[in-house]
Amino acid sequence: MEDNPGRVASVISSLSCTHISRTSAGEHELACFGWTTSSGDADYTYYSLEHSSQQGAPGNRSFISDPEVDQLIEDARSSSDEATRKELYQKLAIKLAEYNNNMPILYTAVNVGASKNVEGFVMDVNEYHHLENVRVAQ
Repeated sequence: MEDNPGRVASVISSLSCTHISRTSAGEHELACFGWTTSSGDADYTYYSLEHSSQQGAPGNRSFISDPEVDQLIEDARSSSDEATRKELYQKLAIKLAEYNNNMPILYTAVNVGASKNVEGFVMDVNEYHHLENVRVAQ
């Protein structure tokens, strides 16, 4: 975006399918998405959102393309040594700070409400609802 102090921003509200389609095609300057690292592994987020092979619909909607970023992701995802992976992801985080292409918003509490008649509900550490053993007592 050009430096234009007179430029006015506009907010476009659209259907989810339109939002996904337009941002997948790169028809945006700024967008808001939800993302949860459901596997608990950093690769799930970094590969999907930052690797150049994932541009557009697969997840990299900031369209970042940097060979160093790609290499750090590939090296970390191919290592089984936790210390090595941690070091590579730290380097990756520092490199990505140069781009500032994604702004994570962290919330640490997930609220779940249920009637006192709901039994067997479990929510795992990745905040997924496990409903296979849920029953509603009469």
